[in-house]
Amino acid sequence: MREMEASDPQRAAAIRERAREAIALMRADFPGDPDTGLLAEDEASQDRFFEHHAGRPCPVLDPATQTCDLYAHRPVSCRTYGPPVRFGGQDLPPCRLCFQGSSPEVIESCRIEPDPDGVETIILDRQRRETGESGERLIPWAVASEEP
Repeated sequence: MREMEASDPQRAAAIRERAREAIALMRADFPGDPDTGLLAEDEASQDRFFEHHAGRPCPVLDPATQTCDLYAHRPVSCRTYGPPVRFGGQDLPPCRLCFQGSSPEVIESCRIEPDPDGVETIILDRQRRETGESGERLIPWAVASEEP
């Protein structure tokens, strides 16, 4: 967001506005701290929340182009949607809709490791050190801040 704030402040402002709108709609049933966007550990509550809001577009998705405005800086959860991935030494299956009719060999040939250098872990560790916060934060809360 800092890079976008400098290069395209109007786009950054639009993302933040979409994020604030999403937060307002999700706040009431948010399974965690609705002020910070940090999720609680209760997976059942998270599952209900995500199912309820599954149709809501990500605020970083440009409504006109349907492309991600922060694609180069997207989190691991976005990088791992669809293809078979290896994450933390574990092989995760692909989206069942993306590889219908594909052989196991074809699926395996598409396997990716989205963060082989552990950059996301470094960022999360820095967040813990600097803010004392730990846990997962949803994208609307992560980009809604007015601070560049």
